Amino acid sequence: AAFRSSVLRFLESCPPGGCQIVNLGAGFDTTYFWLRDSEERWRSDLTMFEVDFPEVLSKKTSAICRRQALWPMLDATTQEELVAQDTVSGIREVRTKHLRYVATDMRMIPELTAAMSAAGFRSDVP
Repeated sequence: AAFRSSVLRFLESCPPGGCQIVNLGAGFDTTYFWLRDSEERWRSDLTMFEVDFPEVLSKKTSAICRRQALWPMLDATTQEELVAQDTVSGIREVRTKHLRYVATDMRMIPELTAAMSAAGFRSDVP
């Protein structure tokens, strides 16, 4: 509840034109879907990055690929629109307009930086 409350405060304070959320150690967190499920909470200019170890995000990606009912919340109609194959980690990662998985070892700063950049993170956007 505290994390989601902080996310809402952040989104309310961001000016129009784009905002990013980086969830380090995302695990199987569902904050993206919670935001997307409500017109009051959702911002169409939001990009959310979920960062975790490759083995964790591989399982999460597989789970999402099996649940086609979730795909509309990700603006995808096919697995090709949902998943990127050519990633820094070498595994399939969810890569949509609003949700980007970043499979990396966060303890390795150069690896994290390269993976975030490849996923589209912009240091000039809040």
